[in-house]
Amino acid sequence: MRSKIFTPMRIIGVVTVVLLIVYFVYFKPRTHRFSGSTMGTRYNVTYQAPWWQVKKQQAIHAVHNAVTDIDQRMSTYKYNSELMQFNRAEIGKPFKLSQDIIKLILAADKISEMSDGIYDITIGPVVNLWGFGPSIKHLTQEVDSGDENIVDGIKNIEDFAKRNQPPQHDAIEAALKKVGYKSIIVDSKNSTVTKTKDIFIDLSSIAKGYGVDQAALALETLGINDYSIEIGGEIRVKGKNPSGKSWTIAILSPRIEAKATSAIIHLNNQAMATSGDYLNYFEIDGKRYSHAIDPKTGFPKISDIAEVTVIADDTFYADALSTMFMMLGDELGIKLANDHNIPVYFIKYTDDKEEGIDVVYSKCFSQYLQN
Repeated sequence: MRSKIFTPMRIIGVVTVVLLIVYFVYFKPRTHRFSGSTMGTRYNVTYQAPWWQVKKQQAIHAVHNAVTDIDQRMSTYKYNSELMQFNRAEIGKPFKLSQDIIKLILAADKISEMSDGIYDITIGPVVNLWGFGPSIKHLTQEVDSGDENIVDGIKNIEDFAKRNQPPQHDAIEAALKKVGYKSIIVDSKNSTVTKTKDIFIDLSSIAKGYGVDQAALALETLGINDYSIEIGGEIRVKGKNPSGKSWTIAILSPRIEAKATSAIIHLNNQAMATSGDYLNYFEIDGKRYSHAIDPKTGFPKISDIAEVTVIADDTFYADALSTMFMMLGDELGIKLANDHNIPVYFIKYTDDKEEGIDVVYSKCFSQYLQN
């Protein structure tokens, strides 16, 4: 009797099984996760790729090198960073800066104009005065280094908490004289920046988001196009999540103890940034002082806004905008967002003892909310 072992149907079945095995073992994307420390916070990365495409260690090194580079050059907590060298540079003399630092300064300038100066990256002296910036040991290698230009007006940083009182009015006025984004002259062609008065640039409201963007670029250079990158709350996603769907991100309630979620949103090849007052503040005599300093008054902004989330194509832009909207508040902020078609989501404190929060968002934000 003739054997039926090698009938066409059996051969097709065997080939199909072999191909499926090859796909699942060799070609099917696998989910990888890793984390690390940078910019005084943590970063978390999730990506998908076949095992042969890129070794996980390569991705780890690529992301680590990208975020470390940004931190080393743009931090105000590193005395010899490129940015800090500029902050100590001579007034009126062009100072050579990296193209990406100039890019961030120009982006910040546009947001300053948009907000009528409520967002200002030269707010550093006042932020430092209130104790939210780097301490003296970060601003100077030694307290007696002789660099009075940096130390002046902020010698009280390290004992701020001990004094248990806001800075003196004259100290605030002195610090405000060093604030003003219009005192920066950018020459993009020659990659130089000139300050027309003694200013101190602080990129902390935009550099973290840029670090996310650079980490994303590092992964894409390796051929990875399905990922989620988060640094201290600033997020960028691309492609599909491990379930093969669009990425879903939770906006957490500012009531940390409740561990509640305010909203779930869908993101696809976009970035999201959140600013809030509930993680960086102090209280004196029951009065809450936030790290969000108003450049017009020199005092922390007092409002009922707990948190602001912004969606944009670039994380650095979302990062800076979330700070700007935090300062503007929801009434002016929603109007501005609707005028410029910016997706923004405000969480407000209320007097409701049960819920304690309320939300309001711009017209174009609704498309990201999960149904």
